[in-house]
Parts: sequence; structure tokens; C-alpha cells
Amino acid sequence: MTTCSIPVPDDAAGLRLDRFLVEHFAETDEPLSRARLQRLIESGCVRLNDATAQRVAHKLRGGEWIVVQLPEPT
Repeated sequence: MTTCSIPVPDDAAGLRLDRFLVEHFAETDEPLSRARLQRLIESGCVRLNDATAQRVAHKLRGGEWIVVQLPEPT
């Protein structure tokens, strides 16, 4: 399992959690689809400030930390 820690910049305030993650992972070697990220959030693989993210539509405030646990491909 791969773990990614992502700081949320202040200018991301108001963005939905899933949209912010799509934008973040679009800049990496392995972009993730919004649907996949939504499934990861719903399955508890995304933590927001040390608590499990409860909703894909959570509005970010800026200054948070997001931890995403990416399961190994099957």
C-alpha cells in the first residue's frame, strides 16, 4: 500500500475534497480518476486531519492535511 500526504494550500479553500484530489493527482505520474478517488474516500482510505474523510463533497478550508492510502493493484 502506498501512502501520500498532501498539504491543502489556503487557496484551495472551498474546493470539494474529491475535486482537489483529482487536480493533485493529475500532476503526478499516475493520475487517478474522480470515480476512483470517490471510491477511496467512501472506503475509508482517505484521512483528513487524522480523521477518516466522511464525504466526497467535503469542502476544504485550507491548511488541512490529507493522507491517501492507495491499495496495491490487484
